[in-house]
Amino acid sequence: MDCYAVVKYVYENFEEFGIDQNSISIYGESAGGYMACGVSMILAQKKESNIVKTVFMDMPMIYAGWLRDAETMNEVEQNWKDQHLAGMKLLCTDHEAQFASKDPFIFPAEMDKELLKLVPNTVVMTREFDFYRADAEYYAERLQ
Repeated sequence: MDCYAVVKYVYENFEEFGIDQNSISIYGESAGGYMACGVSMILAQKKESNIVKTVFMDMPMIYAGWLRDAETMNEVEQNWKDQHLAGMKLLCTDHEAQFASKDPFIFPAEMDKELLKLVPNTVVMTREFDFYRADAEYYAERLQ
């Protein structure tokens, strides 16, 4: 919610920053992409997607696919899975329940399809050897 509060503050106080209120974009890479996606989801929930013109997510870590069996993952994902999920647990109040339900506040790429239709315009970027590539591709596909 802190990131959302900042975006809302900048939007409401655009004159203080000397910016065009209708040209606010947000960007996040990796965990920052997670935060940008979370802000998108909150904006959609509050019917405030107009506040942000474009969301740019670069290598976002946003996907519940990390919960799947390691045998279905490539070697890089297998090596990173435990460390990644340990970090995601730090965001949880009850990681077992939140992982089981694919809670969109933990895995924002899993937000409801109807809510997904309301997020701001979004650009999702990845790289050939990005270990969050599946996250980016999954979310980009859901946005279409």
